[in-house]
Amino acid sequence: MTTQSGSWAIKNPNLYHYIPQGTAGIPRDSIALIDQLRAVDIQRVRAYLGSLEEELFNPIRNSLLRIFRK
Repeated sequence: MTTQSGSWAIKNPNLYHYIPQGTAGIPRDSIALIDQLRAVDIQRVRAYLGSLEEELFNPIRNSLLRIFRK
């Protein structure tokens, strides 16, 4: 996730998904960086923030499935 934005995010909507401020406890407008996926160390997870609604989660899920199916 990042709060930075630019033409790179607009030109690649399958890799960079916009998540509005307030969604799932996110304090600022953010972009999910699908191409930056990596392993998550459970020790680095500090707290539960929230869940995305299906309308925001499904496009992210579909992008991840496209990456992993290749």
